[in-house]
Amino acid sequence: MSPVISSRFCFPHPIDLTIAEREFGNTFRFGVNDVYGDPIFKVREQFRGRREITDAASRPIVTLRPNILSAYSRWEVFRGQSTEQKNLIFSVKISLMIEFRTKLDVFLANNVMENVCDYKMYKDVTAEGVWIRKQKFMVTVSHFCSPNSIDLTIAKKVFNMTDEKFVVNDVNGNLMFQVIGSFLSFRATRVILDAAGRPIVTLRPKILTAHSRWEVFRGESTEDKNLIFSVKTSSTIGFDTKLYVFLAKNVTEELCDCKVKASWLESTCEVYAGDSSTVIAQMHKELTAGSVSIGKHKFMVTVYPNVDHAFIVALILILDEIKSRKRRRSSNQSH
Repeated sequence: MSPVISSRFCFPHPIDLTIAEREFGNTFRFGVNDVYGDPIFKVREQFRGRREITDAASRPIVTLRPNILSAYSRWEVFRGQSTEQKNLIFSVKISLMIEFRTKLDVFLANNVMENVCDYKMYKDVTAEGVWIRKQKFMVTVSHFCSPNSIDLTIAKKVFNMTDEKFVVNDVNGNLMFQVIGSFLSFRATRVILDAAGRPIVTLRPKILTAHSRWEVFRGESTEDKNLIFSVKTSSTIGFDTKLYVFLAKNVTEELCDCKVKASWLESTCEVYAGDSSTVIAQMHKELTAGSVSIGKHKFMVTVYPNVDHAFIVALILILDEIKSRKRRRSSNQSH
């Protein structure tokens, strides 16, 4: 992992630190020590909410300040004692604050689009813990995550009412995934295969639920022990559909791990990380420099960096089936 501030503060092994708040009479508000009590950092309180982190010798390392003109509660961290934008290292945005839980999104200065955060920080007061992790939205297999954005074309070929096939290519025409099976077949499943024909995940509708729900399993399995995630239809109003995605380990489902908003009238779709406004993938509608028009049976999807391609393809397939079911119901009612 590359250093964010300086390589001299990186170690090849874990290190335990103690952060203690000092008396207000002291020049420094916080002291940071190692497990032996040796000072590592000091934190000085400044005017207008600013804070300065120094090393043990009181040499400035970074300056922290709140960004009061931000729509979100946001902090900025600058190199040394500067607060100029050219010396910005990263910014921190509160993405969730509910009762005892706080979630922060961290964006490095070169992440100007902020489509996907570079780090996440979680704090649970009831668990007395803080977790910081490098952000990577991997759900199926790690080699389906890329450090760069990738455009995928999902082409649907319909042969009859129960026989249809999906093929997923990149913009150069290279085969990425194939999809076999149909939700209208006896087994009512679809299997996503890699380019070599190896099963990655199996999708199936769950019929005994209060909400319309789909389940996605590892490989060709449909056993609960191989469940990866499930998708619940939150609302389908007119031409708009909203889905909530829950990973298998999220048993309480108090907060979704991902959400999807789709407008079939405009042929657009956006996938968000968690219940946030951070977009991790989107389906395009128009022919522009960065997108391709969507035909009746073709979807053009941009998957953002470090996001699982197979996961996004599975969500688009589920969305397509929701649209197809709604169309079939409307057709039956008209007859």
